[in-house]
Amino acid sequence: MNICIRRTVGRLWPIVFGLVFMCGSAAADDELPTTTAADRPKVALVLSGGGAHAVAHLGVLKELETQRIPIDLIVGSGLGGLIGGLHAAGMAPNEIGALIQSTDWIEIFDPGSDRQNMSFRRKQDDQDFLIKYRVGIQDGQKQGPTGLVSTGKLAWLLAGATLDAKDIDDFDQLPVAFRGVALDMLTGEEVDLASGSLDQAILATVADPGTFPPVAMGDRLLISGGLVNNLPVDIAKEWGADVVIAIDLPVHQLDAAGVNTVFAVLDQVGNMLLEKSMARGLALLDDSDILIAPDAEPVGEQDFAGLVAAAIAGQEATQAAAPRLAHLSLGEAAYAQFVADKALKLAEDTVIVAIDLENQSKVSDGLINVHVTQKLGQPLDLKRLEKDLREIFAMGLFSTVDYTVDRGPDGATLKIVVIEDRAREKFWRFGLNVEDDLDGNSAVSAAASFTWTQLNSLGGEWRSVIRIGERQQLSTQFYQPLDQRGRWFVEPSIGYVERNVNSFVGDEIQSQVRVTDYRAILGVGRVLGNVAEVRAGLSRGSGETTVNIGNPRPPLDFDTGGFFASLRYDTIDNPFWPRFGTGADITWLAERESLGSEADIDFLLTGFSTNHSWGPRTLIGAFDVQAQLNQAPGLQNLLLTGGFLNLSGFPRDSLSGRYTGVARIIYYERFGMKLLRGLLDTPLFLGASLELGNAWQDSSDISFSNSLLAGSVFAGMDTIIGPVYLAGGYAEGGHSALYLFIGRPF
Repeated sequence: MNICIRRTVGRLWPIVFGLVFMCGSAAADDELPTTTAADRPKVALVLSGGGAHAVAHLGVLKELETQRIPIDLIVGSGLGGLIGGLHAAGMAPNEIGALIQSTDWIEIFDPGSDRQNMSFRRKQDDQDFLIKYRVGIQDGQKQGPTGLVSTGKLAWLLAGATLDAKDIDDFDQLPVAFRGVALDMLTGEEVDLASGSLDQAILATVADPGTFPPVAMGDRLLISGGLVNNLPVDIAKEWGADVVIAIDLPVHQLDAAGVNTVFAVLDQVGNMLLEKSMARGLALLDDSDILIAPDAEPVGEQDFAGLVAAAIAGQEATQAAAPRLAHLSLGEAAYAQFVADKALKLAEDTVIVAIDLENQSKVSDGLINVHVTQKLGQPLDLKRLEKDLREIFAMGLFSTVDYTVDRGPDGATLKIVVIEDRAREKFWRFGLNVEDDLDGNSAVSAAASFTWTQLNSLGGEWRSVIRIGERQQLSTQFYQPLDQRGRWFVEPSIGYVERNVNSFVGDEIQSQVRVTDYRAILGVGRVLGNVAEVRAGLSRGSGETTVNIGNPRPPLDFDTGGFFASLRYDTIDNPFWPRFGTGADITWLAERESLGSEADIDFLLTGFSTNHSWGPRTLIGAFDVQAQLNQAPGLQNLLLTGGFLNLSGFPRDSLSGRYTGVARIIYYERFGMKLLRGLLDTPLFLGASLELGNAWQDSSDISFSNSLLAGSVFAGMDTIIGPVYLAGGYAEGGHSALYLFIGRPF
């Protein structure tokens, strides 16, 4: 998550700004007609909502500073509320612009890219269950996602940007008084946000219904109020403003050709409602008020490419309004004092004398408090607190992790606030895997898992998995942390898996054996931060192989038993279409006759991938190696490879041996396809791969000269059901195939 730490700069810029204005102020005051601070009217700036072209408000703010127009109140709706709220908290227009330009908005709004900040346990949720949204169960009722796009990372961005004002809960006490506009989802009331947590208030003003989930503030569930009051002039007048400066931005409208999908229809309905609410605000302006209408072309919410042009449009429109604004201008000395007074409203560091937890969840207080490391009797350590809150949020159980600072005569109380995510105590995850070579060979499986978390004070959880199709599975496991930080754990599990093992002649299946494996496992391990896990344990089981295709024979039974050890490392940002991070795993499986196996067999399984991106382009380097270290009978012990990105051009799992290895380089480029006001971004990927590997019977056979070269070209999409590929592959020896693939290919 991207957090902007700007405490020192945020406090100093108004003072520096004031000192600059003080220089030579007497001469300037004699030259220009100005208003004195004592007799000036109260001025409110009303910023309308809109798409990314709302950055025109930055040009307005900058020009108002140049003209020395004092602003006593900012009222904002939508992105106007975001920009206005940040400025009210002490950020200069150029700081806000730098924040907007430096933020990766695609990453901020990507529902699958919170992953790097998750706990290691929660990262494993998406290994086989690729549908991005989970279905929660609370009090017997289904709890689905309340927005298409998560606001978790946007919330952290706003929390970092408003750190200086975090301990101010009365918005009249901010450097500039502020009001946001929201709508209560439970009562239908318009809510004027005048107090509370500023970052949460800003988040509520931009929470477009359906796109973003509602924001919980107290007993209210809030969404953006732009649909009912996109130009909130009435709030400014009720506050007591003598003069309202209203900024009217055009609303994003679609033409007849653009209204061509259900998303476009919903988008256009929202646009029409915004237009009507704008008209109501405009009707409230009187002769003492000033309307500024920047000529900024409306665009989608995350299309910030035209940032500079929109800001210039706002600045030029404000320059054109200078004659109407002139009577509000202060002399340089008076304006310098006004700026300096604003800076003094940001409180200095305060000693923390107590820490309270407001726990609005079923998670035990101990599991949360163990992550809070702020020392009593010391000033608030913002970097330490940021790290602590990230650890709490990484547990994957909360929709909100926030804090407030309550000041008293003897010091301050730090209050940590956590709000339960209703879809994460008990939840279902679903997955779909399809591989079809478009030549009659296909494999389809669907999976579902049910997870019940927080079963005890240490956060024990129970998970069951069912899978149907070409691969079948039914299993259950109990994951029990052994300490409050969840570092040590024990995990017993039991279940069975069925899978096919095919024998090929050329690219055609000549025989097929169905392998059924029943197994009980006991694992213990240690989690290393949120990036790695070490695990070891014992397993015991039995199974059978039956012929599906080929010469019939009676089923053959087999027994398994042994121990295992594994190390996994995972910093990958997105499991579907990664851009950054590294993943690695190494597992040793040791079957032993003394533990019930039919033979002593050792397997070594390793995998590695690293991802690097620049702009929309990504390059991946990866390899997988499997080794059967001693000869073992039975088809269930064969190691398999082949298929898309695993020697493309071959059918899936068509190569077998005691050793397999595939190294691959993958390149793809992302092309955006925006469906809903720029926020629901369904990208198209075009790419290619180069692969080298084979399956070998003896270690002496392993060499570059005995390896096969393969490659593919593909088009893919990141969809709600996971990654979807349409690909063509070709391998050395004349092997070629077309693939329709849904799922993770390696």
